[in-house]
Amino acid sequence: MASIKQILQTNPSVTDLLLAKKIAIQTERHRLEQLEKILDDQLNIHQSSASPTLKVATPIYLQSVKRLPIDYDFGITEIMDGNWNPDFILRKLYYVITPDYYDICLVSTKPTSQKIAPGEYQLTPIKASSAESFDQQLAPYLKNQKRIIALEDRRGFLTANSNLVIHLLIQKT
Repeated sequence: MASIKQILQTNPSVTDLLLAKKIAIQTERHRLEQLEKILDDQLNIHQSSASPTLKVATPIYLQSVKRLPIDYDFGITEIMDGNWNPDFILRKLYYVITPDYYDICLVSTKPTSQKIAPGEYQLTPIKASSAESFDQQLAPYLKNQKRIIALEDRRGFLTANSNLVIHLLIQKT
């Protein structure tokens, strides 16, 4: 131990190097903890997907990463072109849908103008194999609300012949 202390005292560049490595380790640990939280949340959603409700205890803030016109048919390429963090595939995708546009959103750690307020929500699934089918199923909900928040179900995301499955979050009264 004394020899390490002596080396550190005689060669300050080694000290700087070790401090930089320590900061890098702390940063990576923080990133992994955040990823672990996202995975835990994802597991909870999948485990509770048999339940038709979602309980939100604290506001969930949403950061829009892409806004598209409501009549734009998007696919995985729009998501891949987003230049998002490499772990976005593990994150939940939310959609804020209005009669004119929809935002593709990720959860934000900072307060934003778009949020899911605390409360209990009915998860109403829409399963579609085409944009037309999706639009037809969504239309009745857009007639009754100015804004709908939906959560993408990714369980079949990477499987062949998979359908788009989202859950509309309809707040219970």
